[in-house]
Amino acid sequence: MNRSIFCGLVLAASIFGACAQQKKAATAGTETKAPGIRSIEMHRTACFGKCPDYLLKIDADGMATYTGRTNAPYQGTYEKKLDSEKVAELFANFNRYQVDTCSEKYKTIPDLAGLNYSIDYGDKGEKTINNANSPFAPKFLQGLGERMDKLAPIDGSWKKVADAPKKD
Repeated sequence: MNRSIFCGLVLAASIFGACAQQKKAATAGTETKAPGIRSIEMHRTACFGKCPDYLLKIDADGMATYTGRTNAPYQGTYEKKLDSEKVAELFANFNRYQVDTCSEKYKTIPDLAGLNYSIDYGDKGEKTINNANSPFAPKFLQGLGERMDKLAPIDGSWKKVADAPKKD
């Protein structure tokens, strides 16, 4: 009698254990993804030398806005529609690197041109990262900036929508 109860308990445990494993496997593919990005704005700041100061904002729909400031090759504000698949790939890289978990500010070195990000996660809020090119910041932040520059090189194909602000 004790043997049959023991066998029944072992059988029940193995059945319930198998169900738990199936449930775990079924939900593994449905984990929530990183928050959806609506736009990414990158600001490369000037240094004490001739470093270009410009903003590059890319929206999820592929619309890009470039604002050239001091020492930038193009002065003023320009717009261009980018390839939506390449934009989706860029945004996926920001999610893959979990940029939303990075520090908001890294130590910087004087005269080092800045690299700052502002990422709009919609209802989840906005993430700002300052001094992302600091030697103390994760290297992938610099790589993401290079990818943005490569995706949206500033050239004559951009449409100028506003002149640079007049300096006093």
